[in-house]
Amino acid sequence: MPLSPVSHVSPAGQHDRKPTPSNTIGNISMAPNLAACQHALIHDMILAGYKNAVVARTANCRASSVRRIRANMRCYGSTKAPPNGIGRRRLLSPPMLTALLDRLAVKPNMYRDEMVEFLEKEFETTIPASNIGRSLRSARWSRKTARRVAKGRNADLRDYYLYKLSFYRSYQLVYIDESGCDRRVGRRRYGWAPKGVTPVQIDRFHRDQRYQILPAYTQQGILHYDIFSGSTDSAKFEEFIEQLLHHCGKWPEPNSALVMDNASFHRSSVIEQICEDAGVKLLYLSPYSPDFNPIEEFFAELKAFIRRHWHENEHFIQIDFASYLEWCVNRVGSRQESAKGHFRHAGVEIEEPPERDAPSRQNAIN
Repeated sequence: MPLSPVSHVSPAGQHDRKPTPSNTIGNISMAPNLAACQHALIHDMILAGYKNAVVARTANCRASSVRRIRANMRCYGSTKAPPNGIGRRRLLSPPMLTALLDRLAVKPNMYRDEMVEFLEKEFETTIPASNIGRSLRSARWSRKTARRVAKGRNADLRDYYLYKLSFYRSYQLVYIDESGCDRRVGRRRYGWAPKGVTPVQIDRFHRDQRYQILPAYTQQGILHYDIFSGSTDSAKFEEFIEQLLHHCGKWPEPNSALVMDNASFHRSSVIEQICEDAGVKLLYLSPYSPDFNPIEEFFAELKAFIRRHWHENEHFIQIDFASYLEWCVNRVGSRQESAKGHFRHAGVEIEEPPERDAPSRQNAIN
């Protein structure tokens, strides 16, 4: 803290004011803080290979300051050391946290006690589970629902699918898949209750009639769909494709390429023949790759919409559940921005159909 100026009386009786240096504490003179331009100059000269004495003279500072800055650059990569943390020193050191995060990247479903055992085995120290939780939060890691990936997924086949997909434009793609549901789809998993009390819902536990939702999905939303009771087989799927082709264009027009997974009834010779006769391309997803199909996110959004509007339409649902499903599919299937977002999440770059398509890209897969 700067000291007040000291007055001196000259022999002539005049007062001479001699200010004490601002960085003086008692009789100890402290070096002034270096300016940002001095830090930059010292940084550049150290990198250029100059010795401490030369750098100190050029930057007009002490050689000890240059040595300290050189040490900071070696340890922290900067001319200034990071500020000291406030509070107690963390039990979970940075190397321990890094090792734990690397382990969680491989095995993300570990319990807290398993993390404690892992750190005890690797570093021979016991870290409380609560301390691990705080450290994970400070590293911006959180516990969430894990996405399951099939062990049979093949990276080479996934890359090959993406290679084939690159020859298509987004407005040409029509994704097809089916999803089954019954009245249990309207169940809500969470409810309100006082603390210590489990919320209870009165519901039927027996299976109800099951319906299949079979849509064709484009970047503009649902192009065509069918809802029926029972299950999907080859005959039903071939009938749906035959109806869908009336809504498709001929290659390379918009909606002229059907994309579906590798289910056995998707690859029938009948489907291949009627698509070829209609001038429509067929593209099959790589095995175990639902993340490449934007219709999966559509189904998730659809079922959330069904649950959201279930109570207000409960009487209608009891009378005609299939009609309620149709209403939900029409509402969610008309959300163009959602559809484009689902396409982007599936790795498809959104393009709007031009007046005339470029011939080079069309001929690449003919």
